[in-house]
Amino acid sequence: MSQRLPALFLMLGLLLPSEGLRADEEEDWFGNDKALHYGVSMGLASAGYGSCGLVFENVWLRLASGACLSTTAGITKELIDLAFGGPFSWHDMAWNAAGMVTGLFVVWSIDRLPAVLGERPPAPEQLEEPASPPPASPPPIEEEIEPEPEPEPEPEPEPEPEPLSF
Repeated sequence: MSQRLPALFLMLGLLLPSEGLRADEEEDWFGNDKALHYGVSMGLASAGYGSCGLVFENVWLRLASGACLSTTAGITKELIDLAFGGPFSWHDMAWNAAGMVTGLFVVWSIDRLPAVLGERPPAPEQLEEPASPPPASPPPIEEEIEPEPEPEPEPEPEPEPEPLSF
């Protein structure tokens, strides 16, 4: 908890309005660009969740990656506006947050749909059924080991014939 406390104060400090971060009093909540903020944030959050789903099974990591991608893009856009003389629009950030939450809810719901309906995705071995059963492997061949032939005994040398005498 003590490690998270400085991060919490930093986030709260960033949220407090300052001179350059004041909302434009004439800004409309339903201006022309608000739908764009909503739609882009929704798409980025969905894309972050989906692309992280290719790598991680943990739903919380997917949700966090979608939220980080969408929020980072929204804050970056507003900081660019601020750098070029425009106001940092809290109304735009609210629409970014609404789009992020909607996008994450939609993709999370789609991800959970098979479990809600009681269906399980098919196992990989059930996706493709073989046309015919694989051929049965023949039983292992047991080689008959023939004993090595015994070496033939060497024939006894024949006695030399006796010389003939005349």
